[in-house]
Amino acid sequence: MDELTRDNLTILNTSGGLKWDEPFFAYTSGSIGPNYVSSESVTRDSNSYYLAIRSMQKVVERWSVGKDEKIEYITGGQSRDWLFSEPLARKLGGVTHVRLFKNGDVEKNIDMEGKTVIHVADLNNEGHSIRNLWIPLITQANGNLGAVFFYVDRMEEGNKALNRDKITHDSVVKLDSEVWDYMLREGVVDEDSYRNIMARREDPNGWAERMLKSDKGLEHLITLLKNPHLMSRAWKVVNEGYPSMTPELTERLEKRGYVNPLSN
Repeated sequence: MDELTRDNLTILNTSGGLKWDEPFFAYTSGSIGPNYVSSESVTRDSNSYYLAIRSMQKVVERWSVGKDEKIEYITGGQSRDWLFSEPLARKLGGVTHVRLFKNGDVEKNIDMEGKTVIHVADLNNEGHSIRNLWIPLITQANGNLGAVFFYVDRMEEGNKALNRDKITHDSVVKLDSEVWDYMLREGVVDEDSYRNIMARREDPNGWAERMLKSDKGLEHLITLLKNPHLMSRAWKVVNEGYPSMTPELTERLEKRGYVNPLSN
């Protein structure tokens, strides 16, 4: 593991960007996992933020060595991506930053005809936004995608999906087994959390189903339902994350007084 990764792991941990202190975390996709990543946490401290952007610059420059084409545009998707894509464009110099919006708009209807574009994002989870939203918008604007760069890559389904689609990508922090082994040795992550994280990496659906079937998992799901800020995510876990479990979870929750809003 290189120095760049170690330095950025440090600022992620000190800023609260990596968490594993709950039975599970509900992700925006509807799936669950034993750890949570918040890349934007590094923006809370100016020195950490500078290091993060400088690190992304190094990764992009490493990719561009020996290439004839010049990067003309950097795109970022609404809205956390902009925390990384805009300052990186300024750092590289001579590059135009273009905001991409979830409603399908491209900033100022810019036409990137035949120009080399790199897309910059805060985090690679499952790769849905990259493949289904941002790359189609770049294509629509006639840009030639060179590569996608993340500040953090969870090195899970999103990484596999980009590899399957043969989309060139790289990241500053790759949360692979080597990184988790390192954090275990350094005493950053405890052994129980480490085993949980490794079990989920080995079998994401199996781990999730075991967790949601357990009493501990149900209690935590109810805790999320009680939180107005997380309630919608919790119901998304029930209704979209693991469809085969929807009837069982709905029944168990109804016994506790929580009625599934999508139940008939």
